[in-house]
Amino acid sequence: MIINPPWQYCAIWRKESIQMVFFLMISITLTGCLGFIHPIQSFPEDETKIMASVEQDKRDEVTIFIFGGTDILDISNLNGLVDQINRFGFNRTYLGSFIHLDDFGKEARAIAENHPRSRFAVIGYDLGVKSAIQLAYELSEDEIPVDFLLLLDSRGLKNAELPQLPGSMMVQTIQAEKKDQLLQTGQNSEPIILNDSGHYGVPTHPVTIKCIEDQLLLCANRVPNKIKPGVIPNPLILPAPTPREINFSEKSSEKDWDFLSFRQGDNSSKLLPNKNFNLIRPKNEAKMNSNP
Repeated sequence: MIINPPWQYCAIWRKESIQMVFFLMISITLTGCLGFIHPIQSFPEDETKIMASVEQDKRDEVTIFIFGGTDILDISNLNGLVDQINRFGFNRTYLGSFIHLDDFGKEARAIAENHPRSRFAVIGYDLGVKSAIQLAYELSEDEIPVDFLLLLDSRGLKNAELPQLPGSMMVQTIQAEKKDQLLQTGQNSEPIILNDSGHYGVPTHPVTIKCIEDQLLLCANRVPNKIKPGVIPNPLILPAPTPREINFSEKSSEKDWDFLSFRQGDNSSKLLPNKNFNLIRPKNEAKMNSNP
């Protein structure tokens, strides 16, 4: 058995320590700075006009929560995705990791309490898919409207682990490549396979951006109209019609107003009984009156 001298172990440990420290320094320096690897493509002007067709007041009532994974270098460019959503006019967008489930849940409940017209959308990527599904499930249990749930290239999540989501919720799954088992979470959508994209390119893929744009537009359209103070809307109350003008004659005789009297040649008087008619009473009433 050959035993190496102790100073050799110290040299190996020193070399690995220096490499680890160097790697940590590079990671901290480049944290969130590699988003340029997957830039977001510009959109035609007609799509921008479609987004502008929705009132900004309604877009401000839509809240989006985005759960990321372990991509600390932001190679997937989730920060760029948030910027693109803000350019669509949806400024209430939150970005966090899969560990921010409780924080996003508290924030969503506070927004729903202070803004009764709010609508919600949840996006999960990588390991954040499970947190996104859990948040959508918890909010729906609390009767907080979640209109859209987007799952981007999940990892380590099976269908058996998924809760039962409401059928009214739009759930869309987008995968980078065809896998042995795709997430079947939505009753109203089919999984989308991106054969021309890798794992880190899914969040900024044009198909993903288009899907987010369309669904956020639908969420904004579901926001109720803002009620003006002091005005109670009632669709059953219609405006009163304008009264028509009536021209009265200058001279009027008594016959013009005596419309209840019978005119000459009117046979309706024959239908009336004689003034000297006797009231016909039932026979048993006469017997009852004869008893003392």
